[in-house]
Amino acid sequence: MILPEGVMAYVMGLGLVLARVSGLMVASPIYSSRAVPPLVKAGFALVLAVVLFPPGTVPPAGLPGELLSFTGALLLNLVVGLALGFAATLVFAAIQTGAGLMGAQIGFGLSQIIDPMFEGAANTLETFYTLFATMVFLTLSGHHWLIAALRRTVELIPLVGMNLAPEPATGRLLVLAAELWMVAFQIALPVTGALLLTDVALGVLARAAPQMNVFALSLPLKVIVGVVVALVTLPAFAASLDGTFRTMTAQAAMVVR
Repeated sequence: MILPEGVMAYVMGLGLVLARVSGLMVASPIYSSRAVPPLVKAGFALVLAVVLFPPGTVPPAGLPGELLSFTGALLLNLVVGLALGFAATLVFAAIQTGAGLMGAQIGFGLSQIIDPMFEGAANTLETFYTLFATMVFLTLSGHHWLIAALRRTVELIPLVGMNLAPEPATGRLLVLAAELWMVAFQIALPVTGALLLTDVALGVLARAAPQMNVFALSLPLKVIVGVVVALVTLPAFAASLDGTFRTMTAQAAMVVR
């Protein structure tokens, strides 16, 4: 059965949008979680593609007529979605890095559990901060921001004939990664600073009272100090996440522009 030319053009355009949506589903936070069944992801990607490219939409000009050219266009759109999702995931990687620094200083590196976001081994503080950031992300409708950023890419970046120069995109990713390293440092700074002062105090105590077992004292003391400081600074961390996530979605869209 041969489809009418207009229907075939729409199906091809929908396939290009679906490739871009699929890239976001694979690489972005929340949507890429293994807790979501693959069939649910596939169905959601298809529904979202239809919403972004509804029936009756004028197909993009210059649709390739050859299979090889169309496959190349599909791969390019997949790369756009992957880049958008990867840029968003960098924020959660920065949060996990900062929490990992705190956990290592406190001594939580001795205990490893499964991190639900990146599905690898992580200390207790990393998992707590990742789950907390995920809760804030969903509360702020960050998953909706990602869809809005994807819609902007559909409006600004043509589905066919796009010119993806790797140098600008790579440069923007490096700038975003550098900024997020500063985010990780800012997250870890209060706890690591408090623990540094604790180590200095323990060092002075060891010199003043050599007979005291300072090492045995330092383990529970550093845990108490680290956890207390982390809890005290948690509201400020939650407030900073709002601006961080908003900046993330704006810069993630710029990465592929």
